[in-house]
Amino acid sequence: MDYEEKVFYDSLITVKEQSGFEFPDGENLELAKDIKAIVDDKTSKPN
Repeated sequence: MDYEEKVFYDSLITVKEQSGFEFPDGENLELAKDIKAIVDDKTSKPN
């Protein structure tokens, strides 16, 4: 996990804890990687 993935992961955990949202712990890392990939894709293209 790189630094940016860690930021997304920590954000997911915080939102999960604050909202009481149930999501399997093992899937949080994969979700963080997917979110990072989407953000990277959307921010790398000029408008």
